[in-house]
Amino acid sequence: TGVRGLARVQGGQGTAVMAVKLLSSIFNHAIRREWTDVNPVLGIEKPADGKRERFLRPDEYKKLSAALIEGSKAGINHMALAAITALALTGCRRGELLNLRREHIDREGRGIRFAETKTGRQFRPCGEAALQHLANVVAGHSSSWVFPRVGTDGPVVNLRKPLLRLCAIARLEDVTLHTLRHSYATVAHELGYSELTIAGLLGHAAGSVTSRYAHHVDHALASAADQVSGTVATRMGLPDRTSRGVNKSQLSNS
Repeated sequence: TGVRGLARVQGGQGTAVMAVKLLSSIFNHAIRREWTDVNPVLGIEKPADGKRERFLRPDEYKKLSAALIEGSKAGINHMALAAITALALTGCRRGELLNLRREHIDREGRGIRFAETKTGRQFRPCGEAALQHLANVVAGHSSSWVFPRVGTDGPVVNLRKPLLRLCAIARLEDVTLHTLRHSYATVAHELGYSELTIAGLLGHAAGSVTSRYAHHVDHALASAADQVSGTVATRMGLPDRTSRGVNKSQLSNS
């Protein structure tokens, strides 16, 4: 750069780690296509990329809830708002909830019977606060989809933009749909549940209830789901109708 030159270096350790991972993927693809038989990236020690999982604090849950009310007044799709609320109360993946049909909700069994997830068919525990929210949603329409898209025979597909608008209203940064799932797991951890229980609540392969013959979820998992969804509902200021002692008032916001 010379004596007085200025070097504008962009990137850094994080960019370097991403570049190494990308290059390794490229060479692995080349090996599968038999274009080469060696991956020169193998063996390179990569530092941690510093990635941090974002989760909502109790006060941020309250801000999100207030934004849901303001968003409804501002004309944000009410089914998208209901789905975002459901994500917070269940810890489900976006695709799992948006593809949910009425018959998948098993109120008596205290869970949701997913026809398809990342780990196959699955019967997953669902807390009373979450089940009541889903019941309120389906009571307001006649579609077979739990979260139908207006004017089509299909579910809502776009939650990202509504969530971005909510975050702008609530002044929340770095919040994604996955943040709601990770926040649910964080609440479970704060309540003292084990990793195995949390895995069951989230539907991970190690802890999911996948038997096609299961009619009710394990009592311990059902109780954990009640406590976690009830705590999330309380933090959001969403009263629920649970009879299991988490919160006694009426769930009205969706």
